[in-house]
Amino acid sequence: MNIYIAKNNVRQGPYSIEQLVQFIRKGECLMSDLAWREGMADWQPIHSFSDIEEAVLPPVPSSEPMQQPKQPTPTLPPPIPVQSPTIPLQAPPSSESSLKATDTTNHSNQTESDKLRAIAVLLCLFLGGLGLHAFYAGRNRQGVGIVALLLTGCLFNAMGGGMAAFGGLCYLCVGLITLITVFRIALGKYKDGQGKTITKWI
Repeated sequence: MNIYIAKNNVRQGPYSIEQLVQFIRKGECLMSDLAWREGMADWQPIHSFSDIEEAVLPPVPSSEPMQQPKQPTPTLPPPIPVQSPTIPLQAPPSSESSLKATDTTNHSNQTESDKLRAIAVLLCLFLGGLGLHAFYAGRNRQGVGIVALLLTGCLFNAMGGGMAAFGGLCYLCVGLITLITVFRIALGKYKDGQGKTITKWI
């Protein structure tokens, strides 16, 4: 019975059992190669053919060349199944942790000011009446307000009489604002002009 073989996904044959045995002994064909003959539903490895396996066992030397005999074309076999290595599917590496780290870093950079708390505290303690800490933090409106309040107190004091009491009240307001701001800066609750908290000391 004629047999077809598949080499590199190419159909070859038909060959007789004797020819196929010679090919196997010469190393031109492997027992693991696929083969098909009439009556089979699909291709099977050559080692599944018991008659061929038995014929291969006794080593009989032969120099018969690999030739295709002339004979009527038999029924064509089905398409050769393509053999390819099975590659296990692997899920892409999760980047959830790296995304969380990036989000945390970005959030920290967005809420933390570049200004230094130590400088802001010193400016507020010694030059708070001039609003320099507010100007340093970029809170220009607050700095202008403190300076305006201080100048108003000076003006009322210069007028003398009953107006001097209003001047003292303005000085008191400036002092309270300065004192409260010192504590806020020291506790890391003071924000700069961009709304970022001043947390770094140095």
